[in-house]
Amino acid sequence: MTLSLQGVAYHKGSIDDRSDDGRTIWVTDGIGDRRLFHVEDDYELLISDDDSSR
Repeated sequence: MTLSLQGVAYHKGSIDDRSDDGRTIWVTDGIGDRRLFHVEDDYELLISDDDSSR
């Protein structure tokens, strides 16, 4: 999956966890770094079956 901000790819990885209301997700990138993103951060989320983002 890819998170984009204003049309620019910002972060790639796998969704590791999400809050019960779906407003917050944890994303783990290819080297194991884990980051938190919130719906109010204005990122666009693109989910792909392509394994290159993992």
